[in-house]
Amino acid sequence: MTEPVGETGLKQPLKGHKNRRLWLILVTLFSLLLILFLIVLILACTVFKPKDPETTVLSATVTGFRPRVTFPVLNFELNVTLDIELLVRNPNHATFSYGEGRSNLYYREIEVGQADLDPGNIPANGSRKFKTKLTIEADKAIEKISDLIRDVIRGEVEFV
Repeated sequence: MTEPVGETGLKQPLKGHKNRRLWLILVTLFSLLLILFLIVLILACTVFKPKDPETTVLSATVTGFRPRVTFPVLNFELNVTLDIELLVRNPNHATFSYGEGRSNLYYREIEVGQADLDPGNIPANGSRKFKTKLTIEADKAIEKISDLIRDVIRGEVEFV
């Protein structure tokens, strides 16, 4: 079988060769796109997976102590205010931004304190120090007083 000759006098490839070449190009392109997709998926699930920020208390200073007893019904309240300096480290590869908020402090599933948090951001793989006031309503933990005494004697009081 002879190959057709074009207007320029050069031999033209057979039609089957064109289809085979086109098919090979498409399969190669699809394979490259599939490999690229898999690489992006693996990176998204490992390296770029969002991680929780790490919080460390740098200092805590008691700035207020207010006991209060009311009558005729005996009612006891104890509020303690702490100035807290925190260091928050962002282990992610993207900046961590947060809005104004409130953090609640719990002792054995009872809310015993609140702190207001100012808005800000923490750079990628960076950290930021900030200060806040924590108001602890110690009288709310009175129903768990035996657990609190046991924890203090043990030397470890766990707040969440």
